[in-house]
Amino acid sequence: MPISVTGTLKNKKAGLTQQGFTLLELIVVVLLIGIITSFVTLSIGSRSDKIDTEARRLVALLNLAGDEAVMSAREYAADFTPTTYRFMEYGRDGWQDLGENGDDVLRSRSLAEGISFKLEIAGEPVDFERSALVEERKDPVGIFLFSSGEVSPFEITITDSYSGVSRVVSNLIDGRARLADPGLSVKD
Repeated sequence: MPISVTGTLKNKKAGLTQQGFTLLELIVVVLLIGIITSFVTLSIGSRSDKIDTEARRLVALLNLAGDEAVMSAREYAADFTPTTYRFMEYGRDGWQDLGENGDDVLRSRSLAEGISFKLEIAGEPVDFERSALVEERKDPVGIFLFSSGEVSPFEITITDSYSGVSRVVSNLIDGRARLADPGLSVKD
C-alpha cells in the first residue's frame, strides 16, 4: 500500500464498510442460545420432578399415617379431592381434620397448578364430584387406615396436565403404600 506524504496509509477501498460478523459476535450469540436452551430444559424437567416429589411425599405420609393408626390404636383416613388431600382421625365427634388439630406433618396439602389426582378404591374409580355433595362434608372420601393395620386397597394416579407425566401410588398386600416404577403399570 502506498504511504502519503503525511506518513499515513491510504486505503484504496476507503469507501467500503465492514461486512459480516466478527468471531466475538458469533460466540456471544451461540452462548445466548445455549443459556436459553438450558433454561427451557430445566423448566421442563422440573415438572417431572414436582410429580416425583409429590408422589414420594404422599407415599411417606400414607405410611406414616398407617403407622400412627396402629401405634395410637385410632382410625385414620386420607381424604382426597382432585387437587387436595388431608388426613383425618375418627374420634368422639366423628371425623376430624388432623391439620386443624395441630398436626403439622399430617396437615392438609394442595397440589401445584396443573397436577391432579385420580383415585381407585378396591378397583373402583372414585367420582369426586358425586362424592363431594357439599363443601363441608364430614366423612372422608378416600383411603381408610385402620388401627388393626388394615388399609383400603387403593391406586392413586398423580398426573401433570401440562407435561402428561403421571405417577402411580398403590398399596401392597401388607397395607404399605409404594410408588410404582414410572415405566410400569401397577396392573401388569
